[in-house]
Amino acid sequence: MSLPTEQYTAQSPAEASLDDRKFDFERDARLKEIAIRDRELSIKETEFRRSRWLNPTVIGLVAAATGLFGNLLVAFFANVNNQKIEKFKAQSNLIVQAVSTGDAKSACRNLISFIRLGLLEDPEGRLSKCETDLNTIPVLPSVSTYTPILDTPSAVSMAPVVSASSQGDHYHYDVSFTVPTFTGLAAAANPPNVVTIYSYKVDGAGILSEQTTYNPLHGNWKPGDRINFGIDIPKSYIDDPNRRTYLRFCVGSERACAPGPNILLPETPKLRAANPK
Repeated sequence: MSLPTEQYTAQSPAEASLDDRKFDFERDARLKEIAIRDRELSIKETEFRRSRWLNPTVIGLVAAATGLFGNLLVAFFANVNNQKIEKFKAQSNLIVQAVSTGDAKSACRNLISFIRLGLLEDPEGRLSKCETDLNTIPVLPSVSTYTPILDTPSAVSMAPVVSASSQGDHYHYDVSFTVPTFTGLAAAANPPNVVTIYSYKVDGAGILSEQTTYNPLHGNWKPGDRINFGIDIPKSYIDDPNRRTYLRFCVGSERACAPGPNILLPETPKLRAANPK
């Protein structure tokens, strides 16, 4: 028995060339497809990265963070400005207190003391110049506010308050009081329409002298109203070592009035140094 022989059929050159072209075509098509997919993938990745930042939630978070950061900056600078303003106010108040002495030397001494204690800042040395030239600083009058001794019955219900200051060659007094309820002769003289201001002196023997009446204050008031007036009295009249000076007022009418206290005499003894009488 003979063995079967293997059948072999050789391809023709034309058939081999056709297969090669087909293989090359399919390879090129496959490569182009891969390139297209790579490009699509790259585009999708770019769109994905872009879409993350364009996402409404992300945009909202960014806007909120920006607003919060802006509010923090505004609050920070507002706090800094408020601190500067408060510091300026404190420094200004301290300077006003220092120069409210009525005396340039005392004002300068107060300022220098505050600077050395670190309570006042004087980087340009303007305040310190007062040590060599007192005209470089302002001087305000020294003001004492007090309640005078209520030495008349009607003065009690008047609740008077006096602010006294030394200004040049005179003393200035600002007086505030309440119109009392009138009784007796003063009640018949209502309505109250005038405040009379007057002064006099009394020596050791009780003799009155130098009685003076000042310009009256006119108005239409009723009991309970608060009245204010100011008056300047020469220091030469007040500072009398031999006689006690009285400065009073009364409220009512031309016929009768209720007398107030001696506004020169504070109720608190330690304030008397600021008020000679």
